[in-house]
Amino acid sequence: MPASSQESPRRIAVAVVVSLVLTAAAVPVVAALASWAFPAPSHRYQARVLCGKDGLPSRSCHLQGIPRAEFVDHYDAKRSYRRCVTTPVGATYCDALKTAPLADTPIADPLDIDRLGAWRVTWSVGGRRVGDWAFTVSW
Repeated sequence: MPASSQESPRRIAVAVVVSLVLTAAAVPVVAALASWAFPAPSHRYQARVLCGKDGLPSRSCHLQGIPRAEFVDHYDAKRSYRRCVTTPVGATYCDALKTAPLADTPIADPLDIDRLGAWRVTWSVGGRRVGDWAFTVSW
């Protein structure tokens, strides 16, 4: 058998091994780039309740402080989302809303608070819950 025909399977084997090694090395790089470009929802969205004129996040609001539900999508503009508010008596009302016209811009909508007690606000995008905030309203 000529020498070139014996080396041909070796060259093919070496080429296959080199391709596999390069592919294996590229997988973590591609995964890192994908996680940067498409972050997990816990990092992508911010949802909280703000209280008072200074608009600080809080778990306890005064009724006259007009609690507001703030939601922001750090990577997308005009994102459709659903906000549900559960009252102290267990009734829930929901609204279909959109984020700001510019990505990474928070919008804080006033909540329709009509009584004192424990309240809960949840936010969801595409049917997946991305935020949850429990707070109490007092005088």
